[in-house]
Amino acid sequence: MIAGAILRDVATEHEYSTIREELGRVLSSPGFIRNERLSRFLRFVVERHLEGRNEEIKESLIGVEVFGRKPDYDPKLDSVVRTEAARLRARLAEYYGREGRDRRLVIEIPKGGYLPVFRYPQTTRRAARAAQWEQAEKSFRRAIELDPNRSMTYDNFAMWLLFALGRKDEALRQLRLAEKADPLSPVIQGHLGGVLISAERYDEAERACLKLPVGYSDRKPCLARVRLNEGHIWEALQLLVDARHEFRNPQTDGFLGYVYAKAGRRREAEELAAASQYPNEQVLIFAGLGDKDRTFEALDRIAILGAQRVGRELNFPELAGLVRDDPRLQALRHKVGLPQ
Repeated sequence: MIAGAILRDVATEHEYSTIREELGRVLSSPGFIRNERLSRFLRFVVERHLEGRNEEIKESLIGVEVFGRKPDYDPKLDSVVRTEAARLRARLAEYYGREGRDRRLVIEIPKGGYLPVFRYPQTTRRAARAAQWEQAEKSFRRAIELDPNRSMTYDNFAMWLLFALGRKDEALRQLRLAEKADPLSPVIQGHLGGVLISAERYDEAERACLKLPVGYSDRKPCLARVRLNEGHIWEALQLLVDARHEFRNPQTDGFLGYVYAKAGRRREAEELAAASQYPNEQVLIFAGLGDKDRTFEALDRIAILGAQRVGRELNFPELAGLVRDDPRLQALRHKVGLPQ
């Protein structure tokens, strides 16, 4: 981890180049490119840090340089920096929980200050992807010991190891700790909703779904899955149709195809499957159609992404019931390195 008072005499030019490249990727992502204030804030703290000017990364100067406050403004009366810092932390967590989840470098702004931290988190995730479960679990637990306030370590531990292995109650405990550390994170609330659905705890899942911001891409699919598993298929269908019009998300299309099939609209489900390029989308549609052969073919294609991805898919209740007693399931689990 690179953090604190990093200066040019203790960091390599390669590290600086890597950090600046990652900053560029973050700022060009959809969540930042549409938000000039947060982009300006993140660029300011990272660039001042890399220039060795950490003494300038303080609330009073950020208010002036980033948010245009007058030099004599009082941070005690004007909370703009603290408010925007909370939004920035949430936006970074969302980025690294979604399109940036496989990045080998992570930029964070820990609570309690504004100095950026740069981490290389892939050791634990890579071990889980390679089905080195014992090593991965030790690495996650050690990371939590070193920084018990980092919400995304709990989240990654929950989703990429515990949930993938079917240890749902343990995953929920870690996600509750993640929520406590960062109650505003939509990534964590979305993951909570998904695991609670898999655990058939639908009232709690609904509460987690409703905590997602209005307009957030996972809110309606999350609520739709709750409604579906409660037996309200038409309400679930409408939520997913609305979500598809608002966002392009392969997982959403997968659930939509699943619901089409369960609602008897098999032609529309087949059309979605035929148009799809994504196996994690197709596997749900084929499961809804009750087509075990094509479901396992899609799972085989997901297998190239690693054991953790297969394990997460298999924990979806929409899929689990169809494949549970099929002998091909044990062969698949053995192939990717999931415990029997």
